[in-house]
Amino acid sequence: MSSNGFNAVHFVTVRPDGDREFVYYRAGSSPSTIKPEELNPEYISNAKIMHCSGIAQAISPSSRATVLAAAQIAHLNGVPVSYDPNYRHQLWNPSEAREAMEELMPYVDIFLPSAPADSKVLFETEDPEKVIQESNRRGVETVVVTLGEDGALIGAENEVIQLDPMPAGPVIDTTGAGDSFKGGFIHGFLEGKSIAESALIGNVCAGITITGRGALNPMPYRKKVYDKVRNLR
Repeated sequence: MSSNGFNAVHFVTVRPDGDREFVYYRAGSSPSTIKPEELNPEYISNAKIMHCSGIAQAISPSSRATVLAAAQIAHLNGVPVSYDPNYRHQLWNPSEAREAMEELMPYVDIFLPSAPADSKVLFETEDPEKVIQESNRRGVETVVVTLGEDGALIGAENEVIQLDPMPAGPVIDTTGAGDSFKGGFIHGFLEGKSIAESALIGNVCAGITITGRGALNPMPYRKKVYDKVRNLR
């Protein structure tokens, strides 16, 4: 807990063409002041999973160092590490983002980039299969590439799974769709589901989220997701 700084905030504007514009107020915020020595190793080592975000890496050098330290603690204690690079050009430049990704990848079990937004910057490609190959080469076993309106491509356990989008109704706002998919996938992983089942849960979560406005309010509860999953089997 910090008494310095302020809570970070960002605003999302959905333009008439459906594209989105982000404005961030994060520089100097309380989260950006966190340091590795403030971590609680026992808390991390008892977690079910450690999730890392590229945004947390981007907001300050100390925050980036803290993300790395947390991933190292998790890895050392057998806690799975998931990582969403979530590149935002407003927060840092491509070379910094690539460097931060490379330092973290040795500790990552589940990599969750988007294409082309992340892949073009971090891997200089828009091809999700190449992203999976490059991530595997770095030692990451499970790679989930979200593709916006083209769905997702998942590489894991020596197979590649292609998923098409599954809107649960008219598409109102795609803000939070990728986060919802990734959250659903991680949920499935923690529940011991197969890769295919976890991907289906993520896809259903995203399909429900895009039928409402905003990033948080439309996100579905567990029962709604599982009811939909059962109907799709």
